[in-house]
Amino acid sequence: MTPASATRRIAILAFFGGLGGGLVFPILPALGLKLGIPAFMIGLILSANRIARVIFNVPAGHLVGRLGPRLMLGGALCIESVGVLGYSAALHFGHAMWWLLAGRALAGVGTPS
Repeated sequence: MTPASATRRIAILAFFGGLGGGLVFPILPALGLKLGIPAFMIGLILSANRIARVIFNVPAGHLVGRLGPRLMLGGALCIESVGVLGYSAALHFGHAMWWLLAGRALAGVGTPS
């Protein structure tokens, strides 16, 4: 595999990985209000992704050095996928606010950057 094709594959994976989180960001305020979530919690849910990234970026950097970038990217996308499932769980199970918060935070842990 050439470096150019590897770069293209990583860019495509990162794009589709971020698509779920990127779609929830603009619709969450309207959806959250319809679900009865207070405005403060909607802001916290939207911020949970970035808060988790700030906390987990340093440990993730150490793991990339130890395990290699390819394994870490695959693992990060799996973690992010589980986090995105939290958005769906919020619509189907009770306590939507906590499902959205947990899903958004977990997606932040798995966001490859």
